[in-house]
Amino acid sequence: MAEQPRTTPPARQKAGQPLIVGAGPVGLTAALKLAQAKHAVRIIDRNPSPNAESRALLMSHNALAQLHDTGLAGKLLGVGHVVRGMKLTINGKPKAQLEFDFFPHKLKGLLVVPQNLTERILADALREMGVVVERRTELVQATMNPQGGDVQLKTGDAYETCHVSWLIGADGAQSDLRKMLDFELKGSAPASKWSMIDIDLGEQADPNRMEIRIARQAPTLIRIPMGHGRHRVMCLAADVREMIPDHWQAGRIHWQAWFDAVQRNTESRINGRAAIIGDAAHQNLPLGCRGMNLGIEDAVTLTEIINDVASQEIKVLASGRDEQSRTLFRGWERDRVARTRASLAVSRRMETLVTRPTGWQLFKLPLALRFIGLLPALRREALSLLTDLRQ
Repeated sequence: MAEQPRTTPPARQKAGQPLIVGAGPVGLTAALKLAQAKHAVRIIDRNPSPNAESRALLMSHNALAQLHDTGLAGKLLGVGHVVRGMKLTINGKPKAQLEFDFFPHKLKGLLVVPQNLTERILADALREMGVVVERRTELVQATMNPQGGDVQLKTGDAYETCHVSWLIGADGAQSDLRKMLDFELKGSAPASKWSMIDIDLGEQADPNRMEIRIARQAPTLIRIPMGHGRHRVMCLAADVREMIPDHWQAGRIHWQAWFDAVQRNTESRINGRAAIIGDAAHQNLPLGCRGMNLGIEDAVTLTEIINDVASQEIKVLASGRDEQSRTLFRGWERDRVARTRASLAVSRRMETLVTRPTGWQLFKLPLALRFIGLLPALRREALSLLTDLRQ
């Protein structure tokens, strides 16, 4: 369904208008959480139409839990494909197979939902509340303070100035709001690139289990089934199309892209009533599929505090309200920076293990997968690498 011009918010909504910049999964999540708390939220995006590409793929167990209160977890499960296990192939020979039935989550697997479907489900839920994305609209200028601020927006050749109660940037790696706030992204420069492709494969490519193929003097190949015969295949520093084994029977290509192998993070997330979340605040390696999930956590945790503070504003004396609010949001900022650091570290461990294994690791890895159910330490590490869960 094409998005229609924004309608007037229902009268039941609260005064004060938060503005979300960016209508990817992270921005849509933030807008939905605020709309469900009766804020008269606006959400803008510079792009003329919704994303039509798969891009981010795995929906983590943590992200599903964060979205539970929105009522959308069931819809995501309904359109997704569950990966039930993992195969390890070394030098062309099957070495181990791990079933995911040890996951301490009722799903007992990894949920694959292409990003365009995730965005569609979130946008539909938001539209049902009378809010649609204002497209071809970008943030030009912002002057924020602890009570809100004024922003200038541009749609085509038309400019608009408005007052907002909150300004939340979920506008991606090249975030305009991050630059306006002068928040610095720190981390590694891109040393290499990941090649990715969504492609139809034959029956020899297991539709229910992901696969890691490691070979001497060749890039590691990773395959994630997406359902209906389609698979995400990726490798580092080589054109993935040239790496697909013949027995996989490569078919139609649905999407392909190159991504920088980069990890960056900003120590600052909030200034007054302006905040950045998602890729605007952190960028992770594509291997762990953690960027979108970490951003959804950003959105849910920030909006929950905004909603709590808004509900208490008439109950707390003004002299103490501002200081209490600052304490809550600074605590959120510290927690999210620490969470991001931990996620980046896990992604680095996974990339090193998968793409640059030592001879000793190649010997140990098949044994570890076979005995993971018997060794709690190995199980905890697997849960951390695969699902961001611990047991």
